[in-house]
Amino acid sequence: MDLRHFFSVMSRFKYVVAGGFVLACLAAFFSFVKVGPHGLAYRQQEIWSSSANVLVTSPRGGPDPTALAAIYAQYAASDAVKAAALRKDGIPGKLQGNAGFDTTNQTSLPTLTVSGLAASPVKASILANDGVIALKAFIRKHQAGTPSAQRPYISVLQRAIPFTANVFTPRSKTPPVFAFVLVIAATLGLAFLLENLRPRVRAVPDELDVEVPRASGAARQARNN
Repeated sequence: MDLRHFFSVMSRFKYVVAGGFVLACLAAFFSFVKVGPHGLAYRQQEIWSSSANVLVTSPRGGPDPTALAAIYAQYAASDAVKAAALRKDGIPGKLQGNAGFDTTNQTSLPTLTVSGLAASPVKASILANDGVIALKAFIRKHQAGTPSAQRPYISVLQRAIPFTANVFTPRSKTPPVFAFVLVIAATLGLAFLLENLRPRVRAVPDELDVEVPRASGAARQARNN
């Protein structure tokens, strides 16, 4: 690309380019936020994760609590537990369960984490704690025929709190970037289209004067004869 010609076109249609830049900024901004009844709001919600830690204990001679923790982690993500947790406080979101694992010693632990995924740290924490309650109820329901002394038991080691919540899915930056680039590309295309429709008239340099050599006297006389 001829950069000199490019900047010449940009300078000639500077108001078109400036207007396109402003439109590109506005398009990027409003692809990220929207105007609602309460003012500006993000078009996409961040997803936050907050987790509660649970300990699994088993009576002497009972099932291995480490193995039970892996099973209960699957229960925590089941549709039945999720539905019960969502009904408790009506917070939309998801539940995840993960069995405890010691990365230092590479060993499984008799613990599990119940994670709530929701639109804010507070909602994620409430959903995680509701998930623990729903998991306890689900386990008790399936232990109805087992004597109390032989039942495994789960206890909360640490409740989920908003302060420890983390962003699970950030807002995507792709829509504003795409909107900005698209409008800028259209603006540059318009500037070059106008340049082709209204080309700049360029001055044509005068031809260099060329001195024609004169013929000598003998040549003139021979030509006249």
